[in-house]
Amino acid sequence: MLRKINALLAIIVIAIGVYRYIDRDYEVNPQLMLPLLSVMFLLFAFESILNKKKLMTGVYLIVFVIAASATVMIFTQT
Repeated sequence: MLRKINALLAIIVIAIGVYRYIDRDYEVNPQLMLPLLSVMFLLFAFESILNKKKLMTGVYLIVFVIAASATVMIFTQT
């Protein structure tokens, strides 16, 4: 189940990115994208913990912390 959720989140992020390059007028809202990326990388880290991949778990957790801190910074600026 976790793998399916991760795949769905990855497809959503890729679709938003591809749509951004197709339609130049579309602006990606960071208040939408950064929380989505934070959740995605956190779930990737959980999946890699279950698969016993220590290096990838560390990488995903570092990226999660960066994305989560950027999310907090954006939400506290408004």
